[in-house]
Amino acid sequence: MPFSLKLLFLVLLAGALGTLCRFTGTRLLAGLSGSFPFATLTVNLLGSFLAGFLFILFRNRFLSLEPYLPVLFIGFLGAFTTFSTFALESTHMILAGAYWKAAGNIVLQNVSGILAVLLGMAACRSLLL
Repeated sequence: MPFSLKLLFLVLLAGALGTLCRFTGTRLLAGLSGSFPFATLTVNLLGSFLAGFLFILFRNRFLSLEPYLPVLFIGFLGAFTTFSTFALESTHMILAGAYWKAAGNIVLQNVSGILAVLLGMAACRSLLL
């Protein structure tokens, strides 16, 4: 689908929903955080899993809806996942001198995020067979 006001509006709505889900999810998980940002990690992993799962699902079962993928991936998942929060939390750890914690956060978020995408893809493929 070429750029249109309809697509823009749908991305806007999906972004609002993704933001609401992120806000609610991180609030519900805030007690787990302590000194490590587990709420951010959880949201990022869930978003990564969903990205992998939905990518395979749409490519295999809903190819005709491909023009609407920006609504899902840029709108909803873009607002739901928390790269800027992850970067800010990591920076705060570095500035506080918690270098190993920051390094652990950076490695954990990135490696587990990639693994979550692969897991989402595998889960969707197994359901489609």
